[in-house]
Amino acid sequence: ALQGLHYYFPLAPQITLWRGFPIFRKTDTLTIFLSFPILGFAYFLNLDIAFSLWFFHLLSKLETGWFNITGYTIPGGNETFAGSSAMTSFQGGGAMLVLFFTVLWLTRKHLADVFRKVFRNDPKVDDAEEILPYRVAVIGIILGLLLMGIFLSLIGMPFLVIIIFLFFVLVVFVGLTRIITQAGIGFARSQCIPPDFTAYSLSPELITPAGYTALGLQYSWAADIRTSVMTSTANNLKIEEEAKIKPRIIFWAILTSITIAYFLSAWMTLQIGYKHGALNASNWWFYNLGMPGSIASFISDKINHPPTREIILSRYLFTGIGAAVMGGLVLMHQRFLWWPLHYIGFPISDTWVMRWAWFSIFLAWLIKSLILRYGGPHIYQRSTSFFLGLILGLVVSAGIWTLINSIAGTTINPVMIGIP
Repeated sequence: ALQGLHYYFPLAPQITLWRGFPIFRKTDTLTIFLSFPILGFAYFLNLDIAFSLWFFHLLSKLETGWFNITGYTIPGGNETFAGSSAMTSFQGGGAMLVLFFTVLWLTRKHLADVFRKVFRNDPKVDDAEEILPYRVAVIGIILGLLLMGIFLSLIGMPFLVIIIFLFFVLVVFVGLTRIITQAGIGFARSQCIPPDFTAYSLSPELITPAGYTALGLQYSWAADIRTSVMTSTANNLKIEEEAKIKPRIIFWAILTSITIAYFLSAWMTLQIGYKHGALNASNWWFYNLGMPGSIASFISDKINHPPTREIILSRYLFTGIGAAVMGGLVLMHQRFLWWPLHYIGFPISDTWVMRWAWFSIFLAWLIKSLILRYGGPHIYQRSTSFFLGLILGLVVSAGIWTLINSIAGTTINPVMIGIP
């Protein structure tokens, strides 16, 4: 409320909720940001998961700082959506690969039931309570991937590049879905995005300039993702399970939401760009040199300076390191009850999202730890209303200011005042 009042009446105080502190001889920045919704959501996380999220972020800062002050680097530059260095970026890519195969391994019995139903029509496997019959779901996945492959081929992407790209897209989407639904942070982004991973997986002769161009054009849906349809669907399925809603109703609700959101957002983006001029839009990321500039930079850099064998091998090295560390974390967590560190925070530890979220998660972890230790479960249960109020309070305040702004004819978002 104070942020909105400050915009309309500058004499009202403005609250600064973030500050950046230079670290490691000013080669990096540690961001302290208080987000009330993140604080509220993180309070309901298991302590080991909350600890994993903020601990691995600080550990990634320590790693990057060590690289910076020692001068260690690997050939080739860093990418727009990567971590703070190319090393941590592909390290996160290796961790995401292991997380993907871990999910497959943990769900192997269920997947076996699915395939028995699809290919053998096993009557012992009941899919009546699913939002789609297993056969329809599997056929949908196959047809969807085929259509995507055909589209990518038509715009110039070679066959082998299509295989690697779509595989890592699935890796990232499944990994982020697991992280968001289990960690409860609401949003996340991969340190190593599919276009970058694919561009450094093969030699330039196999990718070709047309392939690099096609990879760059996939940034819009495979790079700058904080949420995804897969994640939203997983959360909806949990709601359906808890609320006992008919599965088919959930399916049609999801499909309707996707269709409306896609066409309306596409229409509004074009409407704003053509009516007011894309370069005049206040959101520079979507219309100006942000995302469009990042795509153009990626394409021109890969065509004019294609990755050499040394550059590719150096990224393979850190992909392997990330996979080995993640594999060790998963093994320790699955095999030893005394192991205190959850693996869920490692694949996203050095992302832009965690840079802003880690401090609020740390506060939630600290407060919850103290309350459980000295107050017990009873005090914890009584405190949950306060942290739900942190979430609801910001949402209600933002909604009220949105109404006021629409009447006053302004577009300011009071929640974001003072945040870069």
